[in-house]
Amino acid sequence: MFHRRVDIWRIKGYYPDYMVFFTKAAQISRILRTPIQGFAPIALFLIRVVVCAASLLVTVKTAARREALPSPAVFAVNHSAEYDAFLVPCFLIAFGGRSISFFIHWMFRNFPLVGWLMKQIDPIWVENRETKKQWLKKYKRRKRGNPIAEAIKKISTGTSVGIFPEGGLNRNPEKLTRGRLGIGEIVLKTGLPVIPVGVDFPVRRRFGKIPVFGRLIISIGLPLRFPLQQKQWQKLSADAHPEPRILRLQQNDLCQEISHTVMRAIAPLCGKKYPF
Repeated sequence: MFHRRVDIWRIKGYYPDYMVFFTKAAQISRILRTPIQGFAPIALFLIRVVVCAASLLVTVKTAARREALPSPAVFAVNHSAEYDAFLVPCFLIAFGGRSISFFIHWMFRNFPLVGWLMKQIDPIWVENRETKKQWLKKYKRRKRGNPIAEAIKKISTGTSVGIFPEGGLNRNPEKLTRGRLGIGEIVLKTGLPVIPVGVDFPVRRRFGKIPVFGRLIISIGLPLRFPLQQKQWQKLSADAHPEPRILRLQQNDLCQEISHTVMRAIAPLCGKKYPF
């Protein structure tokens, strides 16, 4: 009778307080027991501290067992709040037990403490983005690297990468923005599968707005593979094309096709619509 009642609570989407406590305790225990590879001891310690401290705020759901997730892979995540740019990578690293280098806006590098913490997870700094924070503009580097090339270099060493395919912060509680070409280019040049990850907020579900800070839900979807698009990409790259501009347009179409597919997979995981 008790287990039947718990099942009803689960279906309705709420638990009594003691069930929340045991659920979070089980999540922390599972994460602490998962070995994490590819990090220095100080970085490993900090990741575990962040995950344990934030576990009351974060719930991780997955459609596949950790062991079934491919490695290396490209993790594609929607980005709705500034603090999820740090929490989500830490939880995905702790959950999967592997190194993931995330694309991170350069401005976070200059925040006290936060910048140092982010450096410990070996991010890919995106230098070609602007910021509305005037005091940070003086820290922007004039020499801009190529984050796509850096990501491909990390993948060649067996490291997974994480990317926010919307290309920036999107606080719209209902709609995702158009996916950018970068994720398609990475997939086509490396042949890696994509793992869609949706980040949602209980506050968004209840009140229809994205919180400045609050509880969040990380939902990990099933891997996506693109063998047909990769064959088309290889054929385009191998053929001698008389017009480079047309070749680039055809390659962009393939990248956009992959980007749209990934965003459509993220949409149900984060509770938003993708109108493209």
